[in-house]
Amino acid sequence: MASRNELQEDAQPIDPPPVGLADRAILVVEDHPAHRQMTQAVLTALGHQVTMVEDGLAAVEAASAAAFDVIVMDRNMPRCGGDEAVRAIRAQPGPSRHAIIICHSTDLPAGDAAALYDDVLEKPATVPVVRALLERVRARLDVVPASAPAAASRG
Repeated sequence: MASRNELQEDAQPIDPPPVGLADRAILVVEDHPAHRQMTQAVLTALGHQVTMVEDGLAAVEAASAAAFDVIVMDRNMPRCGGDEAVRAIRAQPGPSRHAIIICHSTDLPAGDAAALYDDVLEKPATVPVVRALLERVRARLDVVPASAPAAASRG
């Protein structure tokens, strides 16, 4: 776990992200306060618009109300876990149905659960690791907005 000073350092301005990687609408779904704070600091430092929620039910509500380019989802949360929330988000007609969903957990998915996610991000997240992940998914982000059809966005 990062110290408060490390979080503050991560939140300081860093090298600008490559063109097309900044200012994405990102929903972070995390029940642990320290993980929420760290993830928000990293994504904010990279220039993104970050919305934070604490569990899967809140994620489903947020994803049905607003369009997110990326959803960063913990798997183990009270009330509604990440896998269940992803299934619900993908099944609803909401504006984030086709967002890129990244599993952010120490308990990485396997088997059928792995197929739910577009990518994985192990905890803890650092600026270089998150930047590399977003660069990997950039082509999908640039081609199709969150509200576009699944065939085009997840191809």
